[in-house]
Amino acid sequence: MQYTADSEQFDYSWDVLISALSGTAGALLLYGIYVSLFLLSIYTLARRRRDIPAIRFLVAASCVMAVVGTAEISITFARTVVTVRFVQQLVHAQVLNVPPLAETLLTIENVLLSINILVTDSFFIYRCYVIWGCKRKILITPAILILTTLVLSILGSPTGNTERGIPIFRNIAGGLTVAMNVVLTALTAGRIMWMRRESLRVGLDNASYSRYTRAIGLILESGAIYCVVIIFLFTTVSLNDDGKIFYIGFGIARQVLNIIPTFSLVYVGLNDTADGRPTESNRKALSV
Repeated sequence: MQYTADSEQFDYSWDVLISALSGTAGALLLYGIYVSLFLLSIYTLARRRRDIPAIRFLVAASCVMAVVGTAEISITFARTVVTVRFVQQLVHAQVLNVPPLAETLLTIENVLLSINILVTDSFFIYRCYVIWGCKRKILITPAILILTTLVLSILGSPTGNTERGIPIFRNIAGGLTVAMNVVLTALTAGRIMWMRRESLRVGLDNASYSRYTRAIGLILESGAIYCVVIIFLFTTVSLNDDGKIFYIGFGIARQVLNIIPTFSLVYVGLNDTADGRPTESNRKALSV
C-alpha cells in the first residue's frame, strides 16, 4: 500500500532523524567516558577495605548506575534505529505515522531517567549521611523529597505525544531535585568545614587540612554541576514541542548524571592512593 507524505511532514521527520542521530552519537561518546570512569572507580574502591559499609554501598550504587546507564544507552540506540527505519519507509511512501514502538521506547527511557535520578540522588544523600556521622534524622527530609520527585517525574514525563506528560508535575520535580541537591551540598560542605575548623583546634596537620579543603571543593563543584545538568535536562524536556532539541539534550544529559558521582569516586580514590593510607577521619571523605 502506498502513502503520500507532504513536504512539511517529511521535513519534520528528517529533522527528528538528524537530531536523534546527533543525540545518540553524543550519548555514546559520553557513555564511553562514563564506562572508563566506572571501571576506574571500581578498581580504586576494590583496593580499600571491603568490610567498610561505605565501600559496599558505593560499589553497589556504582553498579546500579552502570546497569541503568547501559540500559538507557541501549534504549536510545534502539529508538534511533526505529526512527531511521521510519524515515526510510516514509521516503518510500510505505508509512505515514511514527510506529508505536518508538513511543514505547521513549516511555521506557523516561522511566529509566527517573530511576537514574533516584540512584544519583541516593548517592548524594548517602554522602551527606556519612559526613554527618550516620545520623538518621538527616535522611528524613531528603528521603521524602526524593520519593516525591520520583513520582512527579514519572507523571510529568512526556511519551510519544507531549500532551501525555503533565508539565506542572515535570516542573515541580525538576525544582524539587535542584532544591534538594542545593540543601544536600550545603549540609555536606558545611559539615566538612565545621570538622576542619574543629580539627584545627587540636593541631590538624597540613596534609589533612588539604584533604578537607579538596573535599569541600569537590562537593561544591559536583553539586553545582549536577544542579546545572538537572536544570538543563528538565528544560530540554520542556522544549519537546518540536522534538529537535529534545533528542540531543535528553541523550547527553542522562549520561552526565552518571559521570558526575563516578568522577567524584575516582577523584577521591586516586587522591587517597597518592596520599597514602587514609586515616579514620578521612574515611568519611570516601563518600564524596
